[in-house]
Amino acid sequence: MRGLPRSLFGRLVLVLLPVLVVAQFIGFALHMHERGEALSQASGLQSAQRIAGMVRVLDSLDAAQRRDIAQVLGSPALSVSLERPALAEPQVQQSARAALFAAMLRRFLGDGRPVAVSVSEAEPSEPAPMRSGRGRGMHDGWAPPMAAAHYLGQTGLAFVAQVRLRDGALATFDSRLPGQTA
Repeated sequence: MRGLPRSLFGRLVLVLLPVLVVAQFIGFALHMHERGEALSQASGLQSAQRIAGMVRVLDSLDAAQRRDIAQVLGSPALSVSLERPALAEPQVQQSARAALFAAMLRRFLGDGRPVAVSVSEAEPSEPAPMRSGRGRGMHDGWAPPMAAAHYLGQTGLAFVAQVRLRDGALATFDSRLPGQTA
């Protein structure tokens, strides 16, 4: 009994302080969970906007110009491919996050074209092989070291979207978000 405070105020502090600390930890955990959900939705929104903009650019070009511009549009965070086969049905996920991403992408495209979407946990990706040749674009064979280090070697979310262009060509966009953001 020597360790307990003798005054009523001291005893009340001894009882209420642990309760307040536990309440603060619970509030912090709830805040971090909600923040993570908001960032995840915002990240999907940004990816959908970028992909819709790229689809508009690719739609306005012919096949030869498309191949060149796809290389320039690609980045460590978002790769653009015109040669990838259509996603198989098991790869197309119907999770709530994938449905939300598909709805956002359709809204930004605005013309009702078919879209296949997959959202999954991304494994750490390997650096893309550097292309040979010079003079075709700013990103030809070079990526800023800090940007590449930020997006490579981390787990996170992978948003994969395939969109049919107006001439029937299939464009695949693979957007990977680092684990910090996801």
